[in-house]
Amino acid sequence: MWINIVITLLLLPLAFLNLLAPLLILKTQRLPARVRFAPLPEEEFLPARSETFNRLDGELKQMGFVYGGSSVLKNMNTDSYFSLYSLPGDAACAMLVTINSPVRNVTYLEFCQVFADDSVLDVNNADVVSAYPAMKQKTMLRYPAVNDPAALFDLFGKIRKRMAQQLPVKEWDPANGIAVVEDALARESDELVRLGYCRDSLDDKGQRALTLKGAYLMTWKNVFPGKQVQDGLDLRRARRILRQA
Repeated sequence: MWINIVITLLLLPLAFLNLLAPLLILKTQRLPARVRFAPLPEEEFLPARSETFNRLDGELKQMGFVYGGSSVLKNMNTDSYFSLYSLPGDAACAMLVTINSPVRNVTYLEFCQVFADDSVLDVNNADVVSAYPAMKQKTMLRYPAVNDPAALFDLFGKIRKRMAQQLPVKEWDPANGIAVVEDALARESDELVRLGYCRDSLDDKGQRALTLKGAYLMTWKNVFPGKQVQDGLDLRRARRILRQA
């Protein structure tokens, strides 16, 4: 009897996270269909970021990357602050991101390459699983154990070189960097609609509600055990693609 009670008590939180939490997300979560970023002055933006963010900013600049602007995406209870960088003579861009949420704050670095068909290679060291599904126009690879920007850029370069054998790269335009990010987010929003994760209709704030499918699948990727399963799949895929590069 006591064993049954203990098992029930252990399973209740799991049942709530996987069965009821998605319904709460369905009711409350909204995703912007289109975003327009307001540039934030570097002299105000950087002092307000964490020590990790500023250290990575300095290391990128030592590698020759040039700062290209900062902004923030505020959505519900999550604020995503980012800075863009370009490397003269290279077609890629770098982005430093800090995500502040009620659960935790995460800072990570990503290197991105846009190809001729507007598809994107995104190599980052985020230690969190993305709630978004795989998208045909974006190859996202996570290497959370690689904390050195130069080492992460080296991995990125190897993978990009292999992909560039099939598709020419598109040169990064530092003057329009934030606009490129806006366009990429718009395409992702439309892809979520196509995949059945979001509704096509917009509310009075220009935001899209999740579908029941989207609420459950996106929540499951952020709670136990789905989070751990997806993390393992992400890391295994990233290692496989790196071996092939």
